[in-house]
Amino acid sequence: MTKPPVLDVVAITHQGAVRESNEDTVLVGAWLSGHSLEEPLVVNHVLAKPLICAVADGIGGHAAGAEASRRVASNLLGAAGRAMGEEDVEAVLDQANTEIYAAADANPAYAGMGSTVAGIVFQPDGLIWFNVGDSRIFRYRNDFLRQLSIDDVPVGLDGEPRTGVITRSLGGSFEYNPVVAHVETEPLVAGWQYLLCSDGLTDMVDLNEMERILQTHPPATAVRALFEAAMAPGGRDNISIILVSIGSGERGQGEHHDDA
Repeated sequence: MTKPPVLDVVAITHQGAVRESNEDTVLVGAWLSGHSLEEPLVVNHVLAKPLICAVADGIGGHAAGAEASRRVASNLLGAAGRAMGEEDVEAVLDQANTEIYAAADANPAYAGMGSTVAGIVFQPDGLIWFNVGDSRIFRYRNDFLRQLSIDDVPVGLDGEPRTGVITRSLGGSFEYNPVVAHVETEPLVAGWQYLLCSDGLTDMVDLNEMERILQTHPPATAVRALFEAAMAPGGRDNISIILVSIGSGERGQGEHHDDA
């Protein structure tokens, strides 16, 4: 009988150096937290049943943003352990979106609150990644870091994306909007790694530096190094990072930064 894959997960969430509170929430299986961690969480998971990892970044300031991101992560937590397809993922995100709007309607202090999300459902026969907003998912293989998630951000007249502004979120408006998520499936391959993060990392550390850190650090220390790289220039936002390493074995074929 084939043994199920083993996932090694390292995760951290922190308010950063400037913000008074943490509006991010991270989810790893049955573990969910929005409290700042002084040291990364380390989890080893035998993939006999599905594992969901996700980063949610709250919008709306302080309590409202934190409330929205917690609701997103809690809905994903409720789906933990069960097999899912792309439509199931979309249904969970739709439920979270509905709950956020309902909570905002019931409490004026939560008006306009919302959250981004970037997550992966790891299953023995493959994985499903999903995102809404500008929290990101990267695949790392053969020393190359490639973004999978699609940024929901406006593009300026110069063709460059505008940071700090998003065009999609769960909640985030004063009138109900259905959520439209990016959802894709790909195989589960031993030796590949997946990096999930809020924009508190990617706004402070460029892709080449993130890639260099993954090339020069094992997973156990890479997350701490990424966090410190985001804090060094000022840590202006909440910072959440999850790094998932799939078992062991041969890495995939090489890629280049100009790949489609």
